[in-house]
Amino acid sequence: MIATALAGFLAIGWLAIALAPNAVIARFLRPWLVDWPASKLANFERRHLIFLILAIISAQALVSVGMSDLGIALAWDVSAYVDLVLIGLTMATVNNVRATARLIATQWRVRRTVHAKPRRRAKRTLVRRPAEPPVNDDDHPARVPRAA
Repeated sequence: MIATALAGFLAIGWLAIALAPNAVIARFLRPWLVDWPASKLANFERRHLIFLILAIISAQALVSVGMSDLGIALAWDVSAYVDLVLIGLTMATVNNVRATARLIATQWRVRRTVHAKPRRRAKRTLVRRPAEPPVNDDDHPARVPRAA
């Protein structure tokens, strides 16, 4: 009953802020209903969300057993484990995506070269060089330094 009344008052405050932002009550409520929660949510991280989800899931079992301290410690350990598993999955996914991108790029290059139109080879012109006497010929003294 009290929670419903509180939710109603919060809804009326947010409605006043949204409809009349320059009203006195809206300027008074804005730091408490908008700015303060936004600053707290700015520090919210993935590990907090995992811990909150695990706490909500295990809340009924913890209440029925009655060991809330042990349950919170267990939820903290499990949330750290889940966080590490998610990080590992993310890294594996990133590596798989990179490997897949390399494979696709390689296959694309291979298919592009295999399915390309055959090109005619350019005709080579034969360049004939004049025949030179052997280098070890002693009759030509100009050739001797070249052989050394």
